[in-house]
Amino acid sequence: KARRDQINAQIRALRDLLPLPDGDRPRLSYLHVMALACIYTRKGACLRPGASR
Repeated sequence: KARRDQINAQIRALRDLLPLPDGDRPRLSYLHVMALACIYTRKGACLRPGASR
């Protein structure tokens, strides 16, 4: 249970870092948060100057 609580806390912290309006964040499920974080990370890695494609 402690490990699950730790993971949930990390996902909530990640949710707070997403560039979304404050009203939308509480409605996101943990799966949505993880998917959006992956998309945002990939987008940042691919679109930064000098990134190879």
